[in-house]
Amino acid sequence: MAARPVDGRGPHWEPGDVVFWRESRHRGHPVRVVRDDARGLVVWLPRGSESVVARLPDGRDVRAVRPSERDLDTEIPTRRRWQGGGQVRVAPTGAPWSFWFFTGADGGWTGVYVNVELPHRRGARTTVTHDLVLDLLVHPDGSWQYKDEDELADLEGAGTISPELSAWVRAQGAAAAAVVERRGWPLDEGWGSWRPPTGWDEPLPLPDDVRYAADELS
Repeated sequence: MAARPVDGRGPHWEPGDVVFWRESRHRGHPVRVVRDDARGLVVWLPRGSESVVARLPDGRDVRAVRPSERDLDTEIPTRRRWQGGGQVRVAPTGAPWSFWFFTGADGGWTGVYVNVELPHRRGARTTVTHDLVLDLLVHPDGSWQYKDEDELADLEGAGTISPELSAWVRAQGAAAAAVVERRGWPLDEGWGSWRPPTGWDEPLPLPDDVRYAADELS
């Protein structure tokens, strides 16, 4: 099944379905569907789940070098475990961002990360986006700040992306910030206090069709 744009009309996944949330060519996580409807997709990423991340050829994290120095063709897709606490993710239909609700070791809400990204497309059991570098950090008191503005400026300065694309990404960040400031959906729905049903907190394995070239679990 070819990836299709998400327009809110379905078909929708059922609560409990496990799908693969792919953030970029070499990064993604299996997640469990909490809710999927016309408004958007809500999923749960359990702590300790298997993930695919990008590594440099020498094994370092890609963030060890400037974004303009990264080469997708030499990155190594690597299996590892999700190190953070359990996380609710919400991808509003058609929006170029998603909201990630972080929890701490005690299960309490520690804040929200707004990831600016391409609107999601779907396969049979995959939701696909692409990270657009700029992010927002939203604190429990509602205050927020941009993250990775320097990385976006680096890509523009090196000519990796055009000034027009950089301006578009910044405009999406500003639109996401407006949602944060008015406490719009999904911030108005209490996902920070949501807890998974019994059995949903078990770590998820990678789907069988996800390929990786290095393994940090072996």
